[in-house]
Amino acid sequence: MDEADQEYTWTAFVCGKESVPRLWTPAYAARSERLQRVSRAADSYAARMRELGLEATVERLDPLAVYERDGWICQICKAAVERERSWPDMWCATLDHRIPLTAGGEHTLLNVQLAHWICNLHKGDYFPADL
Repeated sequence: MDEADQEYTWTAFVCGKESVPRLWTPAYAARSERLQRVSRAADSYAARMRELGLEATVERLDPLAVYERDGWICQICKAAVERERSWPDMWCATLDHRIPLTAGGEHTLLNVQLAHWICNLHKGDYFPADL
């Protein structure tokens, strides 16, 4: 009761972790998948460079955008890369650094290209002198 003799009834609510409905639309889902790819790729290369003791630019880029830019053609053997294949298939798509990270290359859009995983492994740290 208050000073004016009015009675109040109070109800307490406990805030807990509840599932919040997600905003699902095709555009939202596509954006979310793209951001996950970008983040995963950048974090992977940044960690690899730290392990090697290298300091270079790690640009956040979408591997799928690079694959589309290169027309789904391996830039090492010039053969088509099948979109359906995924790691650990040796013919799946990977990002290859034209100038390897160990040779002073950076993880930037201009320095990456599409390559089959097996072609990328065979290339290793080699890069042509004419680049």
